[in-house]
Amino acid sequence: MGSATSQPICFGGSASIGAKAISGDTYSWTSEPSGFTDTISNPSVNPTITTTYYLIEKITSTGCTKFDSVVITVNPLPSANTGSNQPICLNGSTTIGATAVSGDTYYWTSKPSGYTSTVSNPSVSPTATTSYYLTEKVTTTGCTKSDSVVITVNSLPAANAGSNSAICLNGSASIGATANSGNTYSWISNPSGYISTASNPSVIAPQ
Repeated sequence: MGSATSQPICFGGSASIGAKAISGDTYSWTSEPSGFTDTISNPSVNPTITTTYYLIEKITSTGCTKFDSVVITVNPLPSANTGSNQPICLNGSTTIGATAVSGDTYYWTSKPSGYTSTVSNPSVSPTATTSYYLTEKVTTTGCTKSDSVVITVNSLPAANAGSNSAICLNGSASIGATANSGNTYSWISNPSGYISTASNPSVIAPQ
């Protein structure tokens, strides 16, 4: 019988145990924790926790048997925490990802393409709605996990103050423009003293 070899896998992965079948021999696999049985010589297994697999191989013609076992260690995946989808305003920025885990490596890409980073929680300032993709790797085990986050870029309002103009003392002028539904407006002045929340207020030249 070929000797089984202990090996690690990442959570969600699989491993081949055992060896090539020998003609005339029979195979019986069990496991600890229990739940796995098989009668082929080299089955594929995908445990979710570290598991020991036990094999009894028997030569049918003589009845002689031999016992062996193999341990499949299941290593956890990294979190690949990209943070939550969020909106920003054009020309703004935000932080994605999370605090680095010691010993892990990080690699970011984007769609549309053009962005890369190797830090765990970079600051980004896209000019259009962008998906950022993170692959985090545990250096000691090689286990990787990927996730993504979408940063939605919202356009800025027009903030149309109108054109510069001249008026006579005690005269008035209309500033601003027609209101956009759903927008709010806040006017102040220099010198100070004037405030308004209308989109196109009328102002009077002070005496």
